[in-house]
Amino acid sequence: MRSRWHLMFRAMLFLMMFGYGLSAYASNSKVSIDVDGIALENVLKSIEQQTKYRFIYSKETINVNVPVTLKVKDEALTSVLNKLLANHGISYVIDK
Repeated sequence: MRSRWHLMFRAMLFLMMFGYGLSAYASNSKVSIDVDGIALENVLKSIEQQTKYRFIYSKETINVNVPVTLKVKDEALTSVLNKLLANHGISYVIDK
């Protein structure tokens, strides 16, 4: 009985550490972008190339052809997404 509890404790500890690591990765991913009047879709593709994240969206609900201007250097992914998407009323979720 004791070894079963010990095994469950280790598994839970591992899962907690793994989940924290994914969350930390999102905030530690650095992105650099310097665009002026470029389609949002192209900027999102650039972010995908710089990180391990992929964007999933519906072109029917989000106008990805809207021109955007953004200049950031080595900023956290979440900070860049906030700056990029806030002006367009687009929210996002980082899925682990």
